[in-house]
Amino acid sequence: MGTAFALCAGESDTAAIFGFASVWRAYLACRRRKRGTAQVQRYEMAVLDQVENTAWALQQRCFTPSRSLCFIARQPKAREIRLVQLLIQKRRA
Repeated sequence: MGTAFALCAGESDTAAIFGFASVWRAYLACRRRKRGTAQVQRYEMAVLDQVENTAWALQQRCFTPSRSLCFIARQPKAREIRLVQLLIQKRRA
């Protein structure tokens, strides 16, 4: 079962789209089957702060995505996989 996120809204709905609840749901969908990695464990040590800071950065339009890694997996079928590191967001004053 896949999870899809699709939102369309005007400028005034930025807070709702990028609110804590929306970012939390996106985080839960992304972490599926990745909980054992050291990077996710470091992120989850302060997960609520991280999700709140990410939501704030998105609302303020100052979110900066991290670099990604792209590769092709051939088993069980050929597909492109794009990995993005969990980025620890810090609020700017």
